[in-house]
Amino acid sequence: MSLDEPSLGLERRQYYSSSQGPFHSAGNLLTFYGGAGRAGIVDAIARKRGEVRRVVQVHGEHGSGRTFLSLVLADRLKHVCNVIRYEHEQLSVVLLLRHLLIELCPREADLIRVSEVASGIDADTRVHATRCILTQLTRKAPGGKPYCLTVDASVDADDAALALLNEFAAVTRNDSAAMLVVLFRSSDDSHGEARRLACQDADDRLADRPDRPLRYHHRLRRLTLSETGEYLRQQMLLFDFNRRDLFTREMVYFIADRSDGLPGSIDTLVRNAFTLANLEDNENPSMAHLLAAGMPRAAEPVHKVPFLKRHRTAFVAVFGACIVVSSIALMLGSR
Repeated sequence: MSLDEPSLGLERRQYYSSSQGPFHSAGNLLTFYGGAGRAGIVDAIARKRGEVRRVVQVHGEHGSGRTFLSLVLADRLKHVCNVIRYEHEQLSVVLLLRHLLIELCPREADLIRVSEVASGIDADTRVHATRCILTQLTRKAPGGKPYCLTVDASVDADDAALALLNEFAAVTRNDSAAMLVVLFRSSDDSHGEARRLACQDADDRLADRPDRPLRYHHRLRRLTLSETGEYLRQQMLLFDFNRRDLFTREMVYFIADRSDGLPGSIDTLVRNAFTLANLEDNENPSMAHLLAAGMPRAAEPVHKVPFLKRHRTAFVAVFGACIVVSSIALMLGSR
């Protein structure tokens, strides 16, 4: 097919391979998939925001969509709360205090400067910074709305950071929580982790009112086979209505099996399949493209050291001993 020939398919192939193609818009809130209980988590946190007195924790594996869920939650609460997002690779008491001082107490320039230049601040400065933040929380917030702090870091929160967040979450103003703190934590999908979170959920339900229980722990689970099909159909439906049923049952089964039901892995696998299809001037990826995209990474070649090089010292010693023995034998034979 020549470039001069008018073809809608060619334009689509170019569009599919661009950064705006399907499964590329990770930050587009319209592509949020509410299945697997994700919409329920957002609704539960938003509905109970004024009653929570502790840190609400959302647990999930890498690639389960923790960051995306935090963006959706912030967008959901932006009209009723003053949203503060903490998204950083590191998480410590010093970084949390500095971030909240900048947002809540910008006039405390000395405290902000100290927390910025020092890797660790002393106890008195830390207490002073905490009191400044607590005092600001008890005052009237902008617009009369409470605060919402979402914490999303690459590393998990230690006991000191978790205690500080619980201290901020316990502040009340007008018999309502002054700050809703939502912590997104990384966790594996092992059975032990699931049982531990289930026990924590049970304790939370017993501690709260039985008619309207509060949940302080939520877990982003992996997608099932049927949910993976729904997720793929929704993403293609938003991108191209005519291609909403692009993936067959066999393709969905392969994607669910290879990605382990993690949305991040699903997006990567399908994006790579679209890229391979575009390289072959195909509008739609086939099962062959998925198989190629889902192949494991090639192992790094192992450079083996030659046998003589590895045992060079032993060969030199043996060769030298042979020369010495031969010389002695010749000397004895000449006598």
